Amino acid sequence: SKTFLLYCRFLFSRFNPETYYYSSVMLLRSFLITIVPVAFQDVGVQIIVLAATLLCFSALQTWLRPWRSRIANMLDTMSSVLVLLVLVSASLAGGVEVAMSSLGTISNVIFGLLAFFTLASMTATAALMFAKRVPKYSHFICHHKAAASAQARLMKMTLNEESSAARVFIDSDDLKNLDELF
Repeated sequence: SKTFLLYCRFLFSRFNPETYYYSSVMLLRSFLITIVPVAFQDVGVQIIVLAATLLCFSALQTWLRPWRSRIANMLDTMSSVLVLLVLVSASLAGGVEVAMSSLGTISNVIFGLLAFFTLASMTATAALMFAKRVPKYSHFICHHKAAASAQARLMKMTLNEESSAARVFIDSDDLKNLDELF
């Protein structure tokens, strides 16, 4: 209902409408990060589980791109990558009492996957940012709702008859989601 959305808008307003559920994903990520030191006593196992958790949720965030702005998605991915990098670097630099061969192998695999996902996400983001964007609509009709709606509809029908490739925007027909307007 409308009152539910009003009271819970802090959960939904930050994300794209397609990924409204992402606040639950963030809560699950926070829970898993905080439960690892309680569930595992061995420091080496904690580091491996935390690194795997951060890597999985970072990949999920990069794939879903839940935030409304492109910059927020990039910052979220980069902050997760930096936390993961600090975690792996600190585990290698610190005196972790685990079989160093297994930890080194796991750290190398995690670092390699991290580097690959970082480069892949940065390349994809750069390609999307610099790609020439083709407008969705060839014509945009703006009208006064009460006085000119019939004329706007007639203009849309005329433009569509003249060219089959013409995509005409008129708010009463095409407005479903404000984020997808342009």
